[in-house]
Amino acid sequence: MAALRLMTFNVQMLPWLGSTVTGQTNDAPERAHGVADAIESLAPAERPHVIAFNEVFDEDGRDVLLSRLSGSYPHIVKKIDDGGVLEDSGLMLFSSLGFHTLPNGEVIQTGFFTDSAGTDAMSNKGFGIVQIGAPAEVTTLVFTHAQAAYTVEDEHRDVRAKQFDQIREAVDNLLGSNQPAWQNVIFVGDLNVRGDSGSTSDEWTTLVEQGGSRLFERLDDGWRTYMHPPDDLTDYDPGHTNINYATGARQRLDYQCVPKASDGRNTLVPHHLRVRLRHSSDHFALEGVIQQWSAHCTPSAAIKLLDTPPVAATQPEWPTEGRSLLMSFADDGSYQWLWVERPGTFSIFTPPDVVAELYGFDDLSRPLDRLDTVNVAELPPVVRQRFRDRSIDPDGATFASRGPFFIALRLPGDTGSRTVIVLEHRGETPATAIRLRLHDDVETGFPEGQRLGDDDTCWFKATPAPSFGGLTRTEVVTVANPTGGEIKLARCDTAFQPVDETSGSSAELRLEFDTAGGESVYFAMRRADDTLDGFTLHWDSPMSYLDLDEPLGLYIDDESGIDAFGDDELIMSLSMDGTSILNDATWDEADAGERWPGLADAVKQKLWAQLPGRNRIGFVQSIDLSYVEDDFTAQGFQLAGLKPLGKSEPVRKERRVNMPVPDGLSDGRYTFYCTITKLE
Repeated sequence: MAALRLMTFNVQMLPWLGSTVTGQTNDAPERAHGVADAIESLAPAERPHVIAFNEVFDEDGRDVLLSRLSGSYPHIVKKIDDGGVLEDSGLMLFSSLGFHTLPNGEVIQTGFFTDSAGTDAMSNKGFGIVQIGAPAEVTTLVFTHAQAAYTVEDEHRDVRAKQFDQIREAVDNLLGSNQPAWQNVIFVGDLNVRGDSGSTSDEWTTLVEQGGSRLFERLDDGWRTYMHPPDDLTDYDPGHTNINYATGARQRLDYQCVPKASDGRNTLVPHHLRVRLRHSSDHFALEGVIQQWSAHCTPSAAIKLLDTPPVAATQPEWPTEGRSLLMSFADDGSYQWLWVERPGTFSIFTPPDVVAELYGFDDLSRPLDRLDTVNVAELPPVVRQRFRDRSIDPDGATFASRGPFFIALRLPGDTGSRTVIVLEHRGETPATAIRLRLHDDVETGFPEGQRLGDDDTCWFKATPAPSFGGLTRTEVVTVANPTGGEIKLARCDTAFQPVDETSGSSAELRLEFDTAGGESVYFAMRRADDTLDGFTLHWDSPMSYLDLDEPLGLYIDDESGIDAFGDDELIMSLSMDGTSILNDATWDEADAGERWPGLADAVKQKLWAQLPGRNRIGFVQSIDLSYVEDDFTAQGFQLAGLKPLGKSEPVRKERRVNMPVPDGLSDGRYTFYCTITKLE
């Protein structure tokens, strides 16, 4: 059977009546369109088979989802409601796979929680159970939205535990209570239990690890169990799925849970979980690829690449190292994972039908960018001899990682074994050049007491990115020379001819160059003799990047005037390095507690018109923001621009800009938020 692509997504379409009481405009239809747009933005082969929505309380929003998604997802659970008090459960499910008849003769089984607290008691929260035909022939899918916490993160934990026990009892009654009956059960939803290691309470530990609810005697948290390096349980990537737009704080509250291990393995496991859609709600969509267990199918079970033997080098002056592995894809859509414990420049050669992606150890959602390709014919003859498998595509994809990383391999629509070759670049030639990484120390490939290549030259390559405004800036490559020996660094053009150079024996050499970006730059380094080693190169740039993968928008902390009597009319302009992104964009129904609908998408589209497909957009001087609240303030306000990150600042930082709105009746306050990074 094929793998199951599964999504759970809390879409924050709150009840219309509740919005009206608090003085907010009903923006659920716009939010629903944004959710549908985000799902349709995924590549067709990566769109989920099944989507379990939470918080679809608003009927207009529900109708939009039905009209937008039902063509691709004809099997629908429109609503779960027992006709109770003010609101239904907010649960909704779309599936491209048909539903099986359950053992009780129904197509869907529903249940409603007997325990609730606070505002949650105003809705009929509960759960639904359906069965589908993937990845197991009969797979039981349970979806829910558990009791919320309001003041502290583990508030009402006793209520949540009882709700999970109620789900356990319902599944036992439907399938049976023995372990085999649960081997193909998947449980998803917003559980409102903080599952990342940043939690201040022990609720996750008590509930999930220690079986504080009977449900988790049968189920594992897919993220914490499988999305980490082998033999290391640290959640370097915490898998955050929720953001508080008022403060920027993040948590992991959404789950895809799978059966606990039986005889050392699970029947179903998440081969990959990731969080990519981050703009449509205060929750991010949690996507999973669920398939049968097979060796090395999850990050936690990855092959440690550096523990495998390299293909022996016949001549030590040609040290670019290759490792050849035979990967077995046991099931349709299954993954194979490799774990590489050191940074560096690597090229991956695969058969044409294998898909390879690289992920940093702390980000399993966004693959590293492919920087280049290298053809086997370009490799040094000694290295080229290591390619004996003719099934491999002669063009390899080149990547650079600044830390440990994963290689995720897939064989879409097929099964079987395939050979994969991984080369680690050591810089003997331009084809095996070591990639410079912005704001990071990169070691040379010089071996101690041994020449490198034909002429003891180590090659490096950098590709400065263009900025949105096309500005030229000065960048610098610094060589740390602990040896005291004579060295030379030359900047070369694409014909590998020197353009300028620096040399000497000082502890640090600098080579500055001006660039507008978009071109490749080569550097050739030589040393006085082969006893000198231990050099590092460091590439600095004054440019920072607006990260379009991270939440971006404008939040109304407090509207101006008296909130009960209306809303704000906001006009805003946004520019980058003096080039307009948005000019007098308007939002005429801005209420406290709301985000500007569609703002992130509008910014993306304008930036992509200039720099197609780039999710990190560079700027050299500033991002400038001006705004006016049109009801009362004729002059408006001009904010100081967001500057690139300074040398002492971290490589990634969330920026939150306080936007005051003076008003004769009551002042207002807005917050513009985005993420700035030094890394392309």
